[in-house]
Amino acid sequence: MNKTINPFELKFQRTPGGLNANTRGKTTGTLLGRACGAERAGDENDNLWAIDGASVRFHSVSGGKSTFTLNPATEPPRLIVALTLDKSEGNKPLRYWLYGLTLAACTQAGRPAKSKSAPGRVTVSVGQIRDRSELGYADLPAQYATITTVPDRDAALSRIDEMTAEELSTIMDATTREKVRAFVLAGREAAPATGPTLSPPVEVAAETVDAAPVESELVQAAEPVSAGSGPVPVVESVTDGDGDEPKNETAI
Repeated sequence: MNKTINPFELKFQRTPGGLNANTRGKTTGTLLGRACGAERAGDENDNLWAIDGASVRFHSVSGGKSTFTLNPATEPPRLIVALTLDKSEGNKPLRYWLYGLTLAACTQAGRPAKSKSAPGRVTVSVGQIRDRSELGYADLPAQYATITTVPDRDAALSRIDEMTAEELSTIMDATTREKVRAFVLAGREAAPATGPTLSPPVEVAAETVDAAPVESELVQAAEPVSAGSGPVPVVESVTDGDGDEPKNETAI
């Protein structure tokens, strides 16, 4: 007796390309985030990470393509895009080349995405970003490149979270890791300056002070006293400062 195949079951098992890309994006972003020593700044549905408080989102594109989409309203100032020409072959790791992009440059070079289901998104080609930073590469284990189902993805994310420092070092070498960290940290707002600061000039009444002027290295920095007033002592104040459309393999 010939086996009858349920056509609905075949339909249920068929995974759309968009879901494939989304699943790969989550696993790829998690591998890259952990390999460079970043910490999650969002949940597993978001490839938003942070390095020493500086935010970064990982995007990935496979198949030799270099175009991806993003939503400028939800992106951090710094993005890292992973591109690969390789295809999954046996146990051979997939090499992704990493590029650092600024959100400002992406917004300027991008064009409105055609998708009506995601208004506000823009399409960006990495090759059109002139100030892109080449950061190195990462070799991602092949076992994570063929994941297509949600249960397999969730299991893979749990395994990645348990990877040791030694295992992560095989994904990204020290040179690439330092370049990634330096690029992300460069986008962090500069910390307030520390050290002595001058207080505003002290206003003195018309009556002059009998005391002799105080010698200070800060005299040249103070504003000159208006003509007709007598010598004014310089007050030094020290303040402590506070130290079709491309399938973007990104989960947002």
